[in-house]
Amino acid sequence: SNPNQGQAVVCTASGGNDIDGGNVIYNWEERAGFTLSGQNTATATYTPTQIAGSVNFRARIRDGQTSAPGGEGLSEWTSASAIVYQEAQPASLFISTQPSATAQAGVNFPQQPAIQIRDVYGAPLSRENIEIVVSKASGPSSLAGNLTAFTNSSGVAVFNNLRFDGSAGIHTLAFASSGMTSVNSSAITVSAGPATSLIITTQPSSSATLASPFSQQPILQIRDIFGNNVLQAGIIVTASK
Repeated sequence: SNPNQGQAVVCTASGGNDIDGGNVIYNWEERAGFTLSGQNTATATYTPTQIAGSVNFRARIRDGQTSAPGGEGLSEWTSASAIVYQEAQPASLFISTQPSATAQAGVNFPQQPAIQIRDVYGAPLSRENIEIVVSKASGPSSLAGNLTAFTNSSGVAVFNNLRFDGSAGIHTLAFASSGMTSVNSSAITVSAGPATSLIITTQPSSSATLASPFSQQPILQIRDIFGNNVLQAGIIVTASK
């Protein structure tokens, strides 16, 4: 039998036969670190809880009487087939490190996401070289950077240069891998990136009197490379002819 982790296995010794017709008594031998249910029945069960390996269970079959030839009626060991329990298959993704809750447009997230693969029981799996793909789940900007990462020996994929290019706003990420349940990140609030340009929001007066202040003074807004208004005080703007 080759069960997955968490899948019940049945060990059977029901083929035992008492030659004098008495009631057969079964007793399964315990193995260190393993627990059988129904230890004194013909069919005992065992649920693998470890990741990988094998174990061989044996049962003693007897009737407790001495009427049969050879002394006690039936007294022998019968061996069950070796049970090899295998690592459960990857079933879902879990965000072990969320991306930054706040970020700037055009700038890599200060905290990059890390994704752990898990089995059907929610236990982490140490499975290497599994591809994880990230995409934008919601938000007005475009997701940029290396959108693919591979799990390391601990079953964790770490992204390293993700960012949003475009409009400021609230965004989320989606992480997916073949055959596994995908997962979405917490919200990421993206603000304007570094200031790169100026825009005149209020033009100066179209006519003016020599040596007198303009009746309408100009107002300028600083913006990032994507046209988002940069909310930053203290930047010096100089006017010239």
